[in-house]
Amino acid sequence: MVVAALKPRFQLWSKWWSQSWDWLRRLAGHYHVNPVVFAALYLGAIPITIAAVVWAARNHRLGRPNWLPIGVACLSFSSATLYVLIAGRNLPPAAYVVLGLVLAYGLWAVRRSLRKKTGGADPAGRI
Repeated sequence: MVVAALKPRFQLWSKWWSQSWDWLRRLAGHYHVNPVVFAALYLGAIPITIAAVVWAARNHRLGRPNWLPIGVACLSFSSATLYVLIAGRNLPPAAYVVLGLVLAYGLWAVRRSLRKKTGGADPAGRI
């Protein structure tokens, strides 16, 4: 009786898993990367990004510098795309734009933080 009740749910789960894995293999095949590594970076970055955003909000509320958690959030958010950029091929042009914007924001946030710590003076060697 119990097994008969669980069978439709198992079939739905199995079908969903099969379709998800096929989608991931097609996507990774298009970019010529390992699908397991791509999935691990893509799915593993979600909790890290959320934790970093919470950390940045907490630091902001407490008046602490938040460039490190913002940097961690940006890096984890773009980790799968960076993997494709480094190891794969066929990355769409929009991905380069997004990665450039993330990098530019990170550099700007670090420079702003350093200027704040030095009283507005540019640090040695200008960033």
